[in-house]
Amino acid sequence: MEWINILEFENMVLVSECIIRNALMRSESRGLHDRWDNPNPDPNWFKNIHLRLVNGEFTQWAVPVEFKYYQPEPGTAGEPWHKAIPVREYEGWKAEPLYKRMR
Repeated sequence: MEWINILEFENMVLVSECIIRNALMRSESRGLHDRWDNPNPDPNWFKNIHLRLVNGEFTQWAVPVEFKYYQPEPGTAGEPWHKAIPVREYEGWKAEPLYKRMR
């Protein structure tokens, strides 16, 4: 069991480093990726970030998103409003949505 824990820990550290590298490359807030220095989504930053580990070295690049099924409206954050998570009212407190609407 201890050997399995060591292998799992090494993989968790590797995945954590990948997530941090990708987060540093993105210069906007979108979905669960929330940046304090830039809290709003950038309508011009529709990119998929790729990361590859080869021989101990990371290679990272961004590829523009191909819109096959949905074309975002110009000047919007890209998420259709009908898919946004609504704010739910509960007794005594208010649950904030994960997706923040731009106003």
